[in-house]
Amino acid sequence: MKVGDMVKTTDHPHAKAYPSGMGIVVGYHDEGLHEMYNTAYVLWPETGEKRSVRQMFLEVISESW
Repeated sequence: MKVGDMVKTTDHPHAKAYPSGMGIVVGYHDEGLHEMYNTAYVLWPETGEKRSVRQMFLEVISESW
């Protein structure tokens, strides 16, 4: 996962706390452990909301170049 990727939340029960629909990764922090601990900073254009989300709650729809 990297800045510019389009993402959506998974169907994990804890992911329901985040906006649905497509979002854009505007920042990414690699913890250096397992990818499930990494944090993506996602902007949802529909709502204008920007939040940090654990990578385990996201799936990539389209990768940036």
